[in-house]
Amino acid sequence: MSIKGKLAANKGIMDGIKEAGEKVHAEGAKEYSSPAESNSFESILKKQSKPELIRATYYLRQDQIDSITEYSELSGKRKNEFLRDLLDAAFAELKKSQG
Repeated sequence: MSIKGKLAANKGIMDGIKEAGEKVHAEGAKEYSSPAESNSFESILKKQSKPELIRATYYLRQDQIDSITEYSELSGKRKNEFLRDLLDAAFAELKKSQG
């Protein structure tokens, strides 16, 4: 199947991953700014902060690496960002199914 065919076939999944990533990023942004502190120096520093990213190593199969590479390219995201969004989407689904 061509890359365009794969993208069309997986559009719903890719959209879900993108939405989950955007939701988590938006929730993180809320955590770092507060209207009550909008003019304070501390507030400005918080608004510029992003959640800390921690380097971690995980062992994956070659087929998983190939899929990560392929779908990150299709989404136009770097692999790290794509994986974070993918994990956010998976965790959001797990939370929905549990409660």
